Amino acid sequence: NDLHYWLQRAKYLYRNNTSKEALDTAYSYATKVHKDGWPEISHKAALTLSLICFDLSDSVDTTNSYMLEGVEKAYEAVFSGNYRINVDDEFGKGMENSGRRKIVRNCENILAMPTVDTDYKKKATELISYFEKEKQSSYV
Repeated sequence: NDLHYWLQRAKYLYRNNTSKEALDTAYSYATKVHKDGWPEISHKAALTLSLICFDLSDSVDTTNSYMLEGVEKAYEAVFSGNYRINVDDEFGKGMENSGRRKIVRNCENILAMPTVDTDYKKKATELISYFEKEKQSSYV
């Protein structure tokens, strides 16, 4: 059972398919890697899961478990300390809906929702701050 294979399958489905069925399959593959993997690959799977969750949450108008899980997994991946994550290299730099923009946009949505638990809002705020600092340092 090669976890790298399953993570690559999840990324392929995420990048190349927009159907809910494909995203559900990608979600199940990435979840398997996240649960069964060693720390480094588990944190890579967390990043993939966060982006898949945000796509799955797009079809729902209110706060939903996918959006909250997306923030949780993005936070885990970005602050894991296991490796330097470059979201745009991982998921397409320059794309209108890049990974970095997708994470920030969903974090901003979380902050705008009055009924969301403060723990999620704290993580969303820290993620936005992280990407803003990273963006500023890339211009130096």
